[in-house]
Amino acid sequence: MFAANSQAEDSAIFSDEDWLELTSSKAITLHRLTGELTDAPNYIGYQLVSTETVTDAESIASLVLAMKTELDFESEFWALCFTPRHAISISWSRGTTEFLICYECSSMRVYHNFERVVTTQLSGESQRIFDAIWKNRSAQPVES
Repeated sequence: MFAANSQAEDSAIFSDEDWLELTSSKAITLHRLTGELTDAPNYIGYQLVSTETVTDAESIASLVLAMKTELDFESEFWALCFTPRHAISISWSRGTTEFLICYECSSMRVYHNFERVVTTQLSGESQRIFDAIWKNRSAQPVES
């Protein structure tokens, strides 16, 4: 399945068929986090503020493509803060894949079934897509 990595090995952690299946998902869940570690309510250990489910095919495809693009991005810069305020989770035939995102230090951790499989640097392009989809879905995200 997935092998744990300390740095990105690009989107090859998913096969082309995996990316196609992820793009064809019926729903993706967006999570807003505080960036603070907490006991509950939390998402992968970080305090959960709200969630929103995305079901339209165009937004799902945009989010998956953004995550694939981020995994293909290569950078020599590594910051250490990792205070994620965004996450995307996708349920599919192999379980649940989670993308935990910190735009402050431009880092993303990818988890599969809540086990970390890769850490990578971000280009930042996904933030524009993530925020636009979130804003289009709901002016007031549903509290968890």
